Amino acid sequence: MSEEKKISIIIPVYNVESFIKKCFESVLAQISESVEVIVVDDGSTDSSYQRCLEFSDVFTVLHKENGGLSSARNCGIDAAHGKYIMFLDSDDSLVPNSLPKIISLIDQGHGFDVIAAYPEELSESKIRCVPDGVYNGLDFIKLSTRAGIFYVCAPFYIVSKQFIENNKLRFKEGVLHEDSLWTPLLLSKATSVYKSSIIFYSRYVREGSITHSKNNLQKRADSMITISKELRREAEVNRNAKRMLNSRAISLYFDSVVMTGEKVYSRFEEFSLLQLLSFPCGVGQRVKSIIFLISPTLLVRVVNGIRHRKAV
Repeated sequence: MSEEKKISIIIPVYNVESFIKKCFESVLAQISESVEVIVVDDGSTDSSYQRCLEFSDVFTVLHKENGGLSSARNCGIDAAHGKYIMFLDSDDSLVPNSLPKIISLIDQGHGFDVIAAYPEELSESKIRCVPDGVYNGLDFIKLSTRAGIFYVCAPFYIVSKQFIENNKLRFKEGVLHEDSLWTPLLLSKATSVYKSSIIFYSRYVREGSITHSKNNLQKRADSMITISKELRREAEVNRNAKRMLNSRAISLYFDSVVMTGEKVYSRFEEFSLLQLLSFPCGVGQRVKSIIFLISPTLLVRVVNGIRHRKAV
């Protein structure tokens, strides 16, 4: 009988033929019988799928019609058999010798809902701003936000498959910036988040990636507004996480306003004056709320002016 799968690594693939080899080889170098790798080709139009098939003797390779990153990740979740699920973007890679450390943590048998680990871009001193240990999800968000190391990036969270299924968690399809919804919802429901100082993820920033592209600004802004509304709805039923979820919703809404420089706020009237002043977490977000209430156009000018000065 084969060994129980402790981790399912889900790798969505779409038109990344130049990056697949490095990504896959970073996993191959450190997998064991306890690791399951699920590659989901999301209807690539280049040779990505063919390159995926070259690894089909060691990876499970699935192929589907193009539906976006959320759809590909959901497909991987449905196919996964591991105790924990890890997401790896196909243009990124795993840090050498990091996977055995994560498996060792799982082997300790504490049954954490979520294991939070970090990318190699963070310094050791920054990572240790939040001590390793177990937190409930809301406390983890508060502490890591104060330390300046709170990420919504889904691949930085290794999640119990049972926890995902028990809470019916899936990525919202049809939007961009899906992690901005997934991660707050994930952590708002988690009662045991283990913060680990393991550095396991190596990110590659490329011009064509959605996160760094200047194209489709309106679509990105519309996605942010959609996600903001989803967070507001969850806040109404998750009273313990209401402040955090509404704070994330306000932040995304402001980002959409600044991103487009257009009057998108005219389509989003759910925030009252009191909510805009009481929900924000942190001085910076509260200042943004005050500026927005004075003039949304002023907020756009102020934020873009600050960004310009930082870029110079």
